[in-house]
Amino acid sequence: MLVWTRGVEHYNNKNYKTAAQDFQYLVDTYPDNDKYRNWLLASKTIKAKKYLNYIWLLALVSLIWSTLATKDGDTNKDYFLMATGVFVLTGISLEIANSVLKSRIKPK
Repeated sequence: MLVWTRGVEHYNNKNYKTAAQDFQYLVDTYPDNDKYRNWLLASKTIKAKKYLNYIWLLALVSLIWSTLATKDGDTNKDYFLMATGVFVLTGISLEIANSVLKSRIKPK
């Protein structure tokens, strides 16, 4: 119970790495408890989820700016399209990494 409380306190204080260590210990000790698995998953993916929100927003903004560039030969339009591609690929790769991590932590 003390490890659980310490893990929750670390999570609430945004010490996600330390909280993940506590929850990993609890998952290893009590593998049938889904509550510990959920907290472990949350503590390992919270930073990536925050960054994903910004990445998808930047991808949307750069896509809108590229469509607003009216001239076909405008180099800014090409730069915005390239930036959109980079943001989308980065977002997709982070989503895949999160889903792989989730499948490892939460077995079916």
